[in-house]
Amino acid sequence: MPSEERQKAVQNSRSCYLCLEKGHVIAKCRRKTSCVICGKKHHILLCRNIQAGSKSPISVNIRKDESKETVPQRDETLANLARTPNVLLQTLMVTLRGRDKKKKRQARAIIDSASQRSYILKCTADEMQFESSCKEELSHSLFGGTCNDIINHDVFTVFLSKTDGTYHCNFKALGQDVICGNPPEKKNKLELQEEARDHFLSTVKVNEEGRFQVSLPWLDNHLPFKDNYDLAIKRLDSTVKRFKAEKIYDPYGEVFNEWKREGIIEEVPKTEIHLPCHYLPHCHVVKENSTTRIRLVFDASAKQKGSPSLNDCLEKGLNLIELIPSILHRFRMNRIGVSTDIRKAFLQISLYPKDKDYLRFLWYGTDGKLKYYRHCRVVFGVTSSPFLLVSVIQYLIESTLKELNGNPKYKVDVIQQLKKSFYVDNCLASVKNELELQQFIQVASDTLATRKLELRGWEYSDPTDNSSSTNVLGMVWERLIGMMKRVLRKILGRACLNYEEMYGCLIM
Repeated sequence: MPSEERQKAVQNSRSCYLCLEKGHVIAKCRRKTSCVICGKKHHILLCRNIQAGSKSPISVNIRKDESKETVPQRDETLANLARTPNVLLQTLMVTLRGRDKKKKRQARAIIDSASQRSYILKCTADEMQFESSCKEELSHSLFGGTCNDIINHDVFTVFLSKTDGTYHCNFKALGQDVICGNPPEKKNKLELQEEARDHFLSTVKVNEEGRFQVSLPWLDNHLPFKDNYDLAIKRLDSTVKRFKAEKIYDPYGEVFNEWKREGIIEEVPKTEIHLPCHYLPHCHVVKENSTTRIRLVFDASAKQKGSPSLNDCLEKGLNLIELIPSILHRFRMNRIGVSTDIRKAFLQISLYPKDKDYLRFLWYGTDGKLKYYRHCRVVFGVTSSPFLLVSVIQYLIESTLKELNGNPKYKVDVIQQLKKSFYVDNCLASVKNELELQQFIQVASDTLATRKLELRGWEYSDPTDNSSSTNVLGMVWERLIGMMKRVLRKILGRACLNYEEMYGCLIM
């Protein structure tokens, strides 16, 4: 089809000339690519420089080299049709020649008829002493229209011959570290968890604020992200409309203002807005009796057709639910049960700068203009966040045990008890008496405070406390009933009353 007919078809379908998607025009298209043929702002299929009837969309002319050996002006396009799920590319054994015609070696060429560029391994180019004539910046376009980051390639002149020496040519090729490799083996659950743990230990550090700084545990060979700006703005507009109807728009926005003052989030600089990124839609949960009435939740599972969600690309680590039975057992072991949690636990752990742009979100400023923000701390709603928090706490406690080194500031057994007491941001333990209770509270608070982790809301079974119940890992802890059972067990030798004893208590 001639380029004029293609352009007319796009115009009639009211599609964008750059990305060919419907719903917007080229002036409002967020894609920043351009035609690889003429460099103008349109899709390659709409370029007028494509010759009608040509087998390849790009016609490349190579100038004669000093050796007067030239590459043919017209390339034949070859294709391979396979009836199996595996597609095998054609290969050819060739001879590479150095510029001095003395150095030679055998190599295997892979023939990909759909490729618009030729590539050579950098190690092979160095071995043959090919010199880079220039640099070329290139962004590779993948299936589905997704583009990877712009990479700066060396451009080499490659001298090639048939193995029998009957044909010689030269052409330009881009240097590449890896051209093809073995398909990755599928790893089991334990191997993925171990890799996530090793990645954490190799990247965790303490930043200048005294906080732990961690890197997101990305899965190997995950699908590339597709621009989800349209999804994020659509979700934002519906959320704002609902917030204004419920009259919580201003309190919701005030949470972002507070986060910005505390350095939990930051506004994306205008020069970085168009960098590769991923946006997280967000909503809220209202808890009237909670210390945080409006809790923001970010939807890291949101995705659009043909693109993975953020959670699809991250390793979630150990299944923490399996720890609950043993933690509850230790919580009920001794006379006094103790419960506390970490204030804004996820928001106390910093992130590496390279991960921040994949944790962006949108919100409207006080002037009504759209603002671009990104998270600087671990995000509630991301599948790897509980793993990162648990790993940070365990790392801190293990480091504290090593630093004691025979001259303990605290008793080692208290630190070891603290190590087994955490479920994500909740700490549950039990002690034998009030002295051990105060010691545990002091050690736990001081240890976590060294890395900006503040324990709050301490609760324990105290005879002077008339509160009837509290929440422990989603279950009701009847503190007063527990205290009464201990008193009865001490007086009567059992924790229950018969009918006559109960009637006698009621008429007293």
